[in-house]
Amino acid sequence: MKILDAGRNERGEDLKQSPRLQKNDESDIKLVVEELTARKESQMEHTVREKELYEEQANMTHGLFIDQLRDHSVRSTEDDTQMNTKAKLTRCTDSFQTDTTQWISDMTPWFKHHAVWLGVHSPAVLTDIASNFIVHSYGIFH
Repeated sequence: MKILDAGRNERGEDLKQSPRLQKNDESDIKLVVEELTARKESQMEHTVREKELYEEQANMTHGLFIDQLRDHSVRSTEDDTQMNTKAKLTRCTDSFQTDTTQWISDMTPWFKHHAVWLGVHSPAVLTDIASNFIVHSYGIFH
């Protein structure tokens, strides 16, 4: 196993150091410290802004929980309105169905009478219509 020198690679070549690390001037060290300090301050400001934004969003219940209303009277009014609308719709549907059923039962005798009348007064027409229907539908010819 080969032990490497601290500035050389496996082949023994010198590693290039960054220009900032090659200079050991006090002014460069101060510059690096100032840059690191400014970077840390900007990171801290960013963290504070993110924290404030998070707290603001956490306190906004209407943004996070839109379906929850604080005022129970408003919610109960909405529920009552919805139930009344549903009840009215059910009554209308039932009424329409009752009216339709009543109309059909009232018209049934007329339908029967009309069918009998057609059978008595125009049997030839009905026979021709039925024959034409059978011929054209099934291709049956006499």
